[in-house]
Amino acid sequence: MTHIGKASKYTTTKTRQRPLIATAITSAVVIAVVTGGSIAASAHNDNGDSTTSSASVQKKSSSDSRWWQDKTNDRRSHDSEKRTAGSSQPYRPTPTTPPATTPPVTTSPVDTPQVTTQPVTTPAVTTPAVAAPAVAAPAQSGTWPTAATTGYPAGTNLKPSDGITVTTDGAVYDGVEFNGDVTIEANNVTIRNSKVNGRIDIRAPYANLLVQRVEIAGPGAGYTTKYPGIGYDNFTADGVNIHGWGDGAMFDSNVTIKNSWIHDIPVSGDSHNQAILSLGGPNFTIVNNRLDAGNEGNFTAALSFLNQWDAFTNTLVQGNLFNGGGYCVYGGGEDKGNAARPSSNVQFLDNTFGSEKNPKCGYYGPVTAFDAGGAGNVWSGNAMANGTAVTAP
Repeated sequence: MTHIGKASKYTTTKTRQRPLIATAITSAVVIAVVTGGSIAASAHNDNGDSTTSSASVQKKSSSDSRWWQDKTNDRRSHDSEKRTAGSSQPYRPTPTTPPATTPPVTTSPVDTPQVTTQPVTTPAVTTPAVAAPAVAAPAQSGTWPTAATTGYPAGTNLKPSDGITVTTDGAVYDGVEFNGDVTIEANNVTIRNSKVNGRIDIRAPYANLLVQRVEIAGPGAGYTTKYPGIGYDNFTADGVNIHGWGDGAMFDSNVTIKNSWIHDIPVSGDSHNQAILSLGGPNFTIVNNRLDAGNEGNFTAALSFLNQWDAFTNTLVQGNLFNGGGYCVYGGGEDKGNAARPSSNVQFLDNTFGSEKNPKCGYYGPVTAFDAGGAGNVWSGNAMANGTAVTAP
């Protein structure tokens, strides 16, 4: 990955292994499906690396492969014990059928033609106005996700729980505060209107996780700079508020993130950080999100699509607000000579490149590494916050 800091450029490479949650499950768990009632929860202990160091304030000037190794070691170190589960039936809403209606019988009135006299008009004499230069409006300006529209809704009565491992297909958790990591080892799981003081982890072959109106909160310092708040495969995050983790989200395949806010990302030492990170894969949808990176030299981008593992295919990035990083966006094209993994069907549409962290959005500019010539790739309607068009690199 090419990470560019304020002072100089340097390159790091990840091994082809995925990070694991640094959490040990120390006791058996009884898992319950929460549908507004009580829950049975497990004990959970965090055994993550607790090393804390100060935030870096300038761009890094040397290569350090340890960062990628730390992220991959995360996955190798989290080979946790599965928890046994006993559960009640998950919440299943009962479909309703609308009543049949009989359309009224109406009789069309008979139209009687009217005879009209065309008035004589005198052409008005007008003075042509001097047109001002057209400026494109920022994409979806004023509609970005906020604290009020992400995370659990105000007034939600949260029921406390320890961290859990979900093993029941179709389980639904509604209105829960998890004080620990949530590991998904089942299909069609839903977590909504809740808070996770930890991380959410789902990996293939498990699929169809829905995380809706959930706050994912990290401690904000130390070892948390290595790990994402949510990852890695086959999930949808809608209206999620993620903060306090070194990467807001990291993923490999089949992921949708929409209407969400990722912000307040901690940095430490030589960590590399971003709101969203992927090293390649298929089927990503990133729509109407507010992605905030910082100004510190640790930040690669608000959105880091780096083709270091796989090519990006079938990806839509639309209507987002980006701020901060070396560049605000790495666009999934050739990165560090990875031409053997060309992107295809990657679309960046109607995104806004903000100026909250830097007038150029990122320290070096708004975007790099987008392959405008790739098959099916589209770059259209992207602009700075002041309306100036952002062209593909």
